[in-house]
Amino acid sequence: MDVLREVRCIGLQLNLYDKKLQITDKNIRNYGDIYMRDDCPMKENPICIDCELDCFRKPLEAEAIFYEQKIQELEKIGRELMKDLPLWRDWIQKYVKGAGVGLTLRILGYLDFNKAKHPSSFWAFAGYTSEARKTQRYNHSLKGLCVRQAMSFLGIRSITPAFIANPEPRLDGGYARFFKMIRAKADEKYPDWTRRHKLFHAMSVMMKLYLSHIFIVHNFLTNNIASVHYAAAHLGHDYIYMPVIDAKEKPDWWHDLAKEYVKMGIKPVEI
Repeated sequence: MDVLREVRCIGLQLNLYDKKLQITDKNIRNYGDIYMRDDCPMKENPICIDCELDCFRKPLEAEAIFYEQKIQELEKIGRELMKDLPLWRDWIQKYVKGAGVGLTLRILGYLDFNKAKHPSSFWAFAGYTSEARKTQRYNHSLKGLCVRQAMSFLGIRSITPAFIANPEPRLDGGYARFFKMIRAKADEKYPDWTRRHKLFHAMSVMMKLYLSHIFIVHNFLTNNIASVHYAAAHLGHDYIYMPVIDAKEKPDWWHDLAKEYVKMGIKPVEI
């Protein structure tokens, strides 16, 4: 089994245990809400209340602890595996601000490189194409992870009204700079849109770029193939945004990739 396959297996397991933990936490809160109600008949008998709480809450709390431990174990294994994955070792870990190992593992769990024919293939998987949104045939969990990753790129923990009004990233990374550019263009291109609509549009475009870069970098580092996204391949775009490098010195593979694009008649644009 190759490293990417192992990483994807770990990522899928992490996503599964994340969902189980969320459900268990929700059930714990629900039981607490039920037994704290003033009209609960159990309140007349404190012994019964304690018994019911023990019967329902404690097993759920033990279940939550079990899931948390499994998540920690899987992340530890995944962290070691990622050291041998060129995509992570030679790009994301060293050069991308706002991309951590936990989210990367979970996102890669849903990205099937064997099924994706082009960088833009991942857009459909994550619901970033009009057809995917129209038919709802996309991985909604992956879309949720992409939103979390977009927030991490911007250095925010939640999308507040204050951030919607003034969408200034808290993190100075390449993808955050790209977000600011797209958000500024949205004011000119879509003046009738609400600020919230413009914000999510810019986040979506940023994540589409990141997903295509995941495909491009993996394919180049692993197969030495310079891939291009749909716009450059079919719509006649003569430029392509290069993978973000949040460092002064670019790695050799980045320069080699740029040279390959030049040979193809495509201008490599640095973010």
